[in-house]
Amino acid sequence: MKGKTYSQNLREFLDLVKDIDGFPKAENEEILSLSDPPTYTACPNPFIKEFIELHGKPYNFNDDKYLKAPFTRDIREGKHHPIYLSHTYHTKVPHQAVQKYIEYYTNPGDIVFDGFCGTGMVGIAAALSNRKAILSEISPFATFVANNFLNSLSPNDFTEVFEEILQEVRSECEWVYKTKHTSKSINTRTKKNAEVIDSFGKLGSINYIVWNDVYQCPVCNNEICLGETSDEKKPGEYNEIFTCPHCYSVVNESNAKKVRVEKYDAILKENIETVLDKPILISYSVGKTNFWKKPDEYDFQLIEEIESLKIPYWVPIVRMPNGRSTSQALKSHNITHIHQYFTNRNLYVVSKFLDTCKRKNFKIWFIISSLLQKASKLMALNKDYVGRVTKGVLYISSTRQEINLFYFINKNITSFKQALETLNFDKTIIISTQSTTDLSNISSNSIDYIFTDPPFGGNIMYSELNFIWEAFLRVFTNVEHEAIENKVQGKSLQDYASLMVRCFLEMYRILKPNRWITIEFHNSKASVWNSIQKAITSVGFKISQVSVLDKKVGSFKQITTNNSVKNDLIISAFKPKKEYTGQSIKSPGKGLEIEVLRDQLKRLPIQQNPGRTDKMLFSKMLAHYVENGFKIRYNSSNFYKILDENFVKFDGYWFLEEQVQEYLKWKR
Repeated sequence: MKGKTYSQNLREFLDLVKDIDGFPKAENEEILSLSDPPTYTACPNPFIKEFIELHGKPYNFNDDKYLKAPFTRDIREGKHHPIYLSHTYHTKVPHQAVQKYIEYYTNPGDIVFDGFCGTGMVGIAAALSNRKAILSEISPFATFVANNFLNSLSPNDFTEVFEEILQEVRSECEWVYKTKHTSKSINTRTKKNAEVIDSFGKLGSINYIVWNDVYQCPVCNNEICLGETSDEKKPGEYNEIFTCPHCYSVVNESNAKKVRVEKYDAILKENIETVLDKPILISYSVGKTNFWKKPDEYDFQLIEEIESLKIPYWVPIVRMPNGRSTSQALKSHNITHIHQYFTNRNLYVVSKFLDTCKRKNFKIWFIISSLLQKASKLMALNKDYVGRVTKGVLYISSTRQEINLFYFINKNITSFKQALETLNFDKTIIISTQSTTDLSNISSNSIDYIFTDPPFGGNIMYSELNFIWEAFLRVFTNVEHEAIENKVQGKSLQDYASLMVRCFLEMYRILKPNRWITIEFHNSKASVWNSIQKAITSVGFKISQVSVLDKKVGSFKQITTNNSVKNDLIISAFKPKKEYTGQSIKSPGKGLEIEVLRDQLKRLPIQQNPGRTDKMLFSKMLAHYVENGFKIRYNSSNFYKILDENFVKFDGYWFLEEQVQEYLKWKR
């Protein structure tokens, strides 16, 4: 590295890592611009081996004294920590829960790995536990968020830069969120008309605007909005059953068609077909008091002015990919491009934020990106007048909430500032953007522990859901090696299983022998659960215990039933020592059974555990034979004889002789 910066080296290394699975879809300059080497690269990270040489401990078979039973303690961690609330990414594991696993399985200074790191919660847990971490993820947006959590500005620096950027954007764009205060407005607390006469005519600050799709009455063919109401106390409330004000027919979404019109798209510079919509409610504030009002002449004139505004900043002109998650917006609202998910008002403000962040400090874009979905047409208005984005899909409702970014950013910034106080520590984390199907930039037998939360079949289409976020970064997920089940990508359950086998094979290779991997897994389909279980065991991992997350109390409990696939599963598995693996392949027989059983009992908690029962131990032995292609030599009677001759049974559970005293102590 002498004489060159890490950025210069990354530029030279790009060609060397381009063939690694998951290299993102982007121009080299965009990847280089987004990266912050050596700790974060928006491509496969070429500096990981140097990181391991600096911080890792080489594995020595003869000196290896490591021995741990699987982690069994209850974990009760909610999702209300400021770190968890700082960003709206689809799936996150509370870092406090992961931290307990890391501290149990590793020692300070050890290296933890997560091959599906998402926004970096495992990295945060590792750093808070004084461990090192290598994080890998195929989504450039996810690794961008992870980097901003783990290599963030100090609280003071962040506040200073953020306020500077906010002030510049606010001074230019705040006018788009203004409305006139009138006597017809409703105080949202008292539900009465506004009373402060001397403030009428003053400009209030919009909190949000409710937009409603326009429908055609199936009887009289007049245009109607199902959210319009004559009730001044409940303006803008969506009605599933609506009486047409023109012919008094009963109308609902199923028997009325949306009105589609031709409109000029100034960004595409062409006419497009779109669904006609109209604003039906404005929530705004004067001072500390909140009001509702129906849009008036001032509001319609402002909307017309904003719609005709030519945005002076770069915006992504990118066609949405065909996909399961993108099809709804295309079908319901003819959304074909990224910018069409936004009103011109919010696209203008977002693009101004993006331009200012790039000029001053792009780390602040983290906060804006956390609001990007809420700032789009994905923000549906619910009956409680609270806007929500439907998770796991790109769904556009017929009744939407157009937010004031300045109003909502004040809410998000509180959580992130609190998170920064927690994140203000010395961090030794390195982040890579790549697929876990190919970890050739990570040395074999170099990782002390793995905690990972892999994609679960076809539950969430990550690359499709991240596409809007990634369009603003100009760096996109390479979906070829994205481990999901997706018909549009031509990936069946079998393809998903094959990709997961490749991922676990690589994780098996990089994990030190005799060490543990913890896999959190969510899926309600038994076929997906079977695929993930087969992927884990087929590469050599030995599953020691499977626990279930009890969602009602938020704790992990041992699985004792077969229908546990409906819950969140915690799979504990270990990588056997090479010497033992080699023996198991070469010499099946009675001596091997005893060794396999000893190894199994040695790794179980010394307490009453289902894994210590006759049936469970026999099942483990059968699984071992099947995994290694051995002919099954023993029936249950012969097997139980081996147990009787070599192990000790207490209260229906089997133990090693040296474990008996500890069990009796536990029992007391």
